[in-house]
Amino acid sequence: MLVICRYSCLGDPAQTGVLQERSPIIHKLKEVTVVITVLWLWLLAASALGLFVQHALTQLNVWKDPFGTVKDSFQAGQGLCERWCETCNTLTSFWKRYSPHPWKGSQYAPESLNQFAKRLDEVHSYI
Repeated sequence: MLVICRYSCLGDPAQTGVLQERSPIIHKLKEVTVVITVLWLWLLAASALGLFVQHALTQLNVWKDPFGTVKDSFQAGQGLCERWCETCNTLTSFWKRYSPHPWKGSQYAPESLNQFAKRLDEVHSYI
């Protein structure tokens, strides 16, 4: 595979404009692309999960539905969000040992979903 480059950044006049597939630059670009794709997919799943929990909770009538149903629903929504954050943490810790494409950096957890779970816990504590 050849990738056309507009600028000569390799310093080799014979390779100006063309990067070979085994080039360290191409290898690094592939690693970054894989990490960005995985993060995007996890963030997309976290957003969908958060919207699902929000939609499920809006179906409740907090003032008229049975107390146990409301309390259990908030607790289940919080647990679902927390489990997805823990899953992302676990996967990134295992992925650090995956030799073809090891995870570089700290463990990942979707911050927005984590904050939503904390907010559900806060609301749940008032119920």
